Amino acid sequence: MVLACGMVLPWMPSRAADDPDRPTVTVRLVDGTSVTGGLRAVTPAEVVIDSAGSERRVSLEGLRRIDVEGSAANVAPAGGKVTVWCTDGGWLSGDDFALAGDGGTVSAAVLRAGQAWPLPAERVLRVDWSQPPAAGAQPAPPTWQADLPEDADGDLVVVGGDEVTFVPCAVSAVSSTAVTVVLDGETIPVKRAKVLGVAFLRAVPVATEVAAGSVAVAVDGGRMIAKRVEWSPAGLVLDGALQFPSGGLRSIDYAAGRTVDLATLPPERADVEPFFGSLSRLDGMAAFFAPRALIGGGLLVRPRTELVYRIPTGGRRFRSAIVPAVGRPVVGEVQIVVRVDDREVFRGAVSAAGPALTAVPLDIDIAGGRRLTLQVDFAGPADPGFPVRFDSAVIDR
Repeated sequence: MVLACGMVLPWMPSRAADDPDRPTVTVRLVDGTSVTGGLRAVTPAEVVIDSAGSERRVSLEGLRRIDVEGSAANVAPAGGKVTVWCTDGGWLSGDDFALAGDGGTVSAAVLRAGQAWPLPAERVLRVDWSQPPAAGAQPAPPTWQADLPEDADGDLVVVGGDEVTFVPCAVSAVSSTAVTVVLDGETIPVKRAKVLGVAFLRAVPVATEVAAGSVAVAVDGGRMIAKRVEWSPAGLVLDGALQFPSGGLRSIDYAAGRTVDLATLPPERADVEPFFGSLSRLDGMAAFFAPRALIGGGLLVRPRTELVYRIPTGGRRFRSAIVPAVGRPVVGEVQIVVRVDDREVFRGAVSAAGPALTAVPLDIDIAGGRRLTLQVDFAGPADPGFPVRFDSAVIDR
């Protein structure tokens, strides 16, 4: 596998206080428990930690993720000026970006701390200089991304001014002073000061999720995708070929390639019909009633809504817990129906009645299905119901 962002970075380490070579980590297990200790090793088969004075080994099948204590995973370093987005969902922030061609070979690199860190040019999707990444935060997508032409048949140079302009061309080089393009057979340098970003035309599909069997590795100032992860005090090694300083590790998410968060999966269809249907036609109200992902996780859905998702390749089970999104409602009930293709697999209700209000758990076999439908409906013609949350809604692969 070729990593989208495979380069070595000058990381600052996060270390356990009692051992300068072993960071303190929290290992989260598939059974919902976790254990904290000093990281000894990560191999293709297991993770080894020191916990409560003894060595503990956990197989990868029993792991969800590893988090380095005291480090903010997947965030940009101070002083970054550019973010490079990759076709597999990886990204890296740095001081600048360079692209050059020599004898038919194109090389790309992110520049950080005066050094050039190479990455596969064919995996670079977008380069954004328009909004320097804030230190300690995950970079936001480029502001111009939403306006990209859908029918582009070449690379696009994003030029700023009174209006943002997308110039179709073939980008042949990027330096600190110019973006060199080929347009109608003519080679033209465009001053970098005018360029907000570059969008490359790529033949490979752009990943919207971590591929099955892959692992998401968060490092200082970036995120990479790998099939094989190894760590020791000597370094972090991805796919047996790319080596990084051991102190650069922020987290290893083994569940990323096994699960798909429904809140991040765009629905194939979303039909919304509020209790007072005319409200959805008022300015700004349609967005209010539309389903939306919540900060901190979860999916908020109001009745009556029907969401249809295409089940990712290899999807086996759909799991979630349904709870009211407004605390404890005073009155009302909401009907929940789940279908796989045309087959109803769950029907239940979330009600305000009764002495206690508990979550409605979902654990549904979806293997072999093509589409997953979630329906949140009114219980009756006089009951407006209330919004509900699908907490921890994931598709296991």
